[in-house]
Amino acid sequence: MNLTKEEVETLQEQLVLVYKVIHQNRMANSFYFQGLETQKSPSKLINKLNKLENPEETLKACIFELEEIKENKSLNKGIFNEIMETFDISYLNKKYGIEKTQDLDKLNVMELLGLL
Repeated sequence: MNLTKEEVETLQEQLVLVYKVIHQNRMANSFYFQGLETQKSPSKLINKLNKLENPEETLKACIFELEEIKENKSLNKGIFNEIMETFDISYLNKKYGIEKTQDLDKLNVMELLGLL
């Protein structure tokens, strides 16, 4: 897949937003709703990703790979949290018009689901 630097950046930003939602949902479910049946997300994208065996790890790997493409070198996998800290989620939500969880369906990552 040949992407421009801007496309790599955009894709990474969008995946970070999706990762944050899935990560927060899983943390809340494991803390507050452990052992209870939880409702599906209002986002089709989140629901599709949650069907994967481990959506958090898949997204983490994608975000990390995109960072390696941006940096044009191999990176230590232990710096994932440092990579995530470079993103301002409030700014990204405004940039991509994300106000509610279902707004994630507007992102361009839907077509990439087939590649996961």
